[in-house]
Amino acid sequence: MVRGIFYGKACKKPYVVPIPLRDGVRGLVTLDDLDVNYWVKQHEVESCSCRRRHLRRSFDTVPHAPGVLDGRYTVYFERPMDTTPLNAIVRVLGRLNGGCKKAIKGSVLVVKEGPSGFINMTAKDVLCSNFLLVR
Repeated sequence: MVRGIFYGKACKKPYVVPIPLRDGVRGLVTLDDLDVNYWVKQHEVESCSCRRRHLRRSFDTVPHAPGVLDGRYTVYFERPMDTTPLNAIVRVLGRLNGGCKKAIKGSVLVVKEGPSGFINMTAKDVLCSNFLLVR
């Protein structure tokens, strides 16, 4: 398992959570090997399909800011349905930091990769994840 940061649509704060591997995966090789549908409902059967890949964004720099990150961060978004509520945490973070002009519907999951594979995220990574989400 890999540890990521989960921003639940109705949660009051982000949580460090374990992310399981997809059934049948023996070793972690790519982003497609993570069973992110456990935390972020994407409503697609095949995690490596083009329809699901557009629901994630990867960053090695912060958009519209100087400097580089301490790894490559990938943000997974939930596929919003008509009844999906706005993400309460991201809305608050956006208001506090003057960012996130576009409302995010549903839950969000963030994972981190280094040069030699995935890095388990800790509470120390929450600030960097928050900053990415409001940019």
